[in-house]
Amino acid sequence: SGSTLYMSLLSSINVLLYRYSGDTDIILGCPITGRDHIDLDNQIGFYLNTLAIRSRFSSDDSFTQLLSDVRDTTMNGYRYKGYGFDELVEDL
Repeated sequence: SGSTLYMSLLSSINVLLYRYSGDTDIILGCPITGRDHIDLDNQIGFYLNTLAIRSRFSSDDSFTQLLSDVRDTTMNGYRYKGYGFDELVEDL
């Protein structure tokens, strides 16, 4: 399906949360590395951004459809990984 193990586990967590809560719109905060700037390569420290991954699905969707949607959402989210969650909250 072109997805990674991480995307498969993320989809499984979404199914589990849907099963227990009944919500079809689930947003998970996922940690992602924040070392994109060249000056940070030789530093020691904890550089981390939180990427909000939103999944919308219905009970009629198959797991492969959900996995495909999660893959597309995470790949689109990785494009904006340099835009930190704290900056997003501040801008909003």
